[in-house]
Amino acid sequence: MKITEYISLTIDRFPRGYVFTYTDFTKEVSQREAVIKALNRMVSSGKIAKLSKGKYYKPENSPFGNLQLLNTYDEKEGTLNIDLNAFDRLSL
Repeated sequence: MKITEYISLTIDRFPRGYVFTYTDFTKEVSQREAVIKALNRMVSSGKIAKLSKGKYYKPENSPFGNLQLLNTYDEKEGTLNIDLNAFDRLSL
């Protein structure tokens, strides 16, 4: 299995809002640069989004596009807190 395929399948199993880094993949893939490059390609294609340097997450998709309604990032839990009511406020 190619590195990109492995990373893509692993990301598909992550829940929405889960924040991950390249280190989540280095146990199975020893080529750190290849992992980083694959993640950056996925950001360019829109499959994942970049939260900050080295931190990525799966964006929430809707019929209107990707919702970026992120309020806070919980470093300890590694998750984003998404305010679903914020979408209602956008229509005002």
